[in-house]
Amino acid sequence: YDGWGGAMAQALDVWDNVTTYGIGAVGYVTVNGSRPNFIGMLPDIVALAPTRMVIALGINDLGVDGSSITASVSAGLAQLAAALPNCIFFVLGPWSGKSFSSGTAVTKSAIQAGVVASGIPSSRVVFCDVDGIIQPDNTAAPATPGTGNTGHIITSDSTHPGTYGSEDIGIATANVLIRGAQSILAAAA
Repeated sequence: YDGWGGAMAQALDVWDNVTTYGIGAVGYVTVNGSRPNFIGMLPDIVALAPTRMVIALGINDLGVDGSSITASVSAGLAQLAAALPNCIFFVLGPWSGKSFSSGTAVTKSAIQAGVVASGIPSSRVVFCDVDGIIQPDNTAAPATPGTGNTGHIITSDSTHPGTYGSEDIGIATANVLIRGAQSILAAAA
């Protein structure tokens, strides 16, 4: 499988129906050289014609003004919902390891506000809080974890998950998505 997204798909038993798409070092607002942010990715995403979408951005937007993040999330989701009328959206908050622990709450709140501001009914979109998936303990792999799990999940760059970390994040995210799906089903009832 391909990283945490693949592990998540396997945990949900949907691996045969999943396409992972991602561009590193970008966010809802943040660009990296010629790499586009969320709004710039929309044409490629729409071309994939998904019916279910998990959006996991935000970690690269830590330190960005919250109102800019909210505006990008809202505008991007509204465009996706219009272009993909049969798609259901699961929008993840940012998870953070040792080096990103500050600012996560501001970014998470801005993403969540953008989901609400998009105007998409709660039967089609849900914000999924991933707090606790990575529990910073001021260690980095291959150190033995302390009270948290950062040393197990995050590699020595204090940012990216290794193989075991991808598996843990994928399985934990699958559980978060199940709760999100229950919320969407309740809203649709």
